Amino acid sequence: MTESAAIPSVTLSTRADVTEAVAFQRELVSEWRQYKIRPQYQDLVIAAVAKALADMPIANAHLIGDEIRILDEVNVGIAMAVTDGLLVPVIKNADKKSLLDIALEVRDLAKKAKSNTLSIDEMTNSTFSITNLSSYNIDIFDPLLNPPEIGILGVGTVEEVPTVVDGEVAIRSIAHLNLAFDHRAWDGAPAADFVRSIAKLLSDPSWMKA
Repeated sequence: MTESAAIPSVTLSTRADVTEAVAFQRELVSEWRQYKIRPQYQDLVIAAVAKALADMPIANAHLIGDEIRILDEVNVGIAMAVTDGLLVPVIKNADKKSLLDIALEVRDLAKKAKSNTLSIDEMTNSTFSITNLSSYNIDIFDPLLNPPEIGILGVGTVEEVPTVVDGEVAIRSIAHLNLAFDHRAWDGAPAADFVRSIAKLLSDPSWMKA
């Protein structure tokens, strides 16, 4: 944490209309019942982040010394609160996994995190991380980077908000997304493009149904 706090990081916060994503999440409830899990909003966020990383490799990188290393694998770390603090297990090759595969793996990793049975392999080689405070009713925050990663997404609440759509007021599900990035590795414009791409992927989740 001390190392992370010394990094010249910047946090960009944006809102995303995730009405369709929330509806899709509800549709999956009966479909996933056979697997004995309930779909969670975080599952969709992980899938969207993985796809965004694959589409924009500059975000899927480590900063080692003065060298930016673009990484081939998309390995997403998921921050999980445990009794003694915080663990960040890793979903390897997340961009190549289905939404269901991601959800099942997250549940398995969470179970291992609680029982303190995560392996070293399950805790290492992340290329980007996600931390989710939506269940704590937090909208906007500054996530700490997990070096040598150059970005981390902080997931805030999803609220039902009156929103103007096509000239009319409608109740929409609006999500808060907070991207912290290492300013030594990339600039504000590409970072803004990246978090905007995540918002766009969540606003139209039809690609997740394939």
